[in-house]
Amino acid sequence: MIQQRDFWMFLVLNILTCGLYGLFFWYMWNEDVNRICEGDGQSVPNYIIVIILGILTCGIYTYYWMYKQGNRLQANAMRYGVRIQENGSSLLLWALLGYLTCALTVYYSYYLMVRMVNQIAPGYNAGMGYGQNQSYESGQGFGNSQYFDRYGSGKGRIICLSGPEPQRVTEVTDAQTLVLGQDGSVCNHIIMGFAIEAKHCSITYRKFDDMYLVTDHSVRGTYKAADDTRLKGEEMTELPAGSVIYLGDRRTMYRLG
Repeated sequence: MIQQRDFWMFLVLNILTCGLYGLFFWYMWNEDVNRICEGDGQSVPNYIIVIILGILTCGIYTYYWMYKQGNRLQANAMRYGVRIQENGSSLLLWALLGYLTCALTVYYSYYLMVRMVNQIAPGYNAGMGYGQNQSYESGQGFGNSQYFDRYGSGKGRIICLSGPEPQRVTEVTDAQTLVLGQDGSVCNHIIMGFAIEAKHCSITYRKFDDMYLVTDHSVRGTYKAADDTRLKGEEMTELPAGSVIYLGDRRTMYRLG
């Protein structure tokens, strides 16, 4: 279970304990983020290691940690039906402005970090995401089928969890095919990335049984995130709503439905 935390209580207790409570607070916060984003392939070390690396790099790694965790939270929020505007760049900007504001804006970045997790916590605790030891492949963590079609539109959805277009939701109608890749002459859904090929894969939605038919056209491969199984090249694979795939590597990940 992810606990929702009170920023002002953190601030008071951190002052009263001369910073000791802050060490515990951010350790737990970091663990919560890793649980929320479980399976995205970008887990960071526990906060004790973050502190040590921050000291060894004169604080640079701490800023990197803040930036990375902020981006992970924004990218993974869609798992739980939440949209978050802030990301790693906004956290980093407010933190760096602390050099000009006597560290006041650093605390605002802390406030945003706490708020981001608090926004996601209800969805995680309700079992809407694919954390909590539930399977990517089965979609168990997303709840019932109403979650996949929350607006009752009868359309399928392809949601970017991480990669060049985080949180982008693309609706598809029955029998509609999306061809994903970098080459606009052969693809109708353009995505850029190091592991993305000119024509990487195609996805067709089948309405009557809420299935997604995925065909890999690439050299680097298209994989099921649940077990890193590579889909057979140029062969259609049926995947149920709630499945998560990644293209080339885990930096570009999509949820189907």
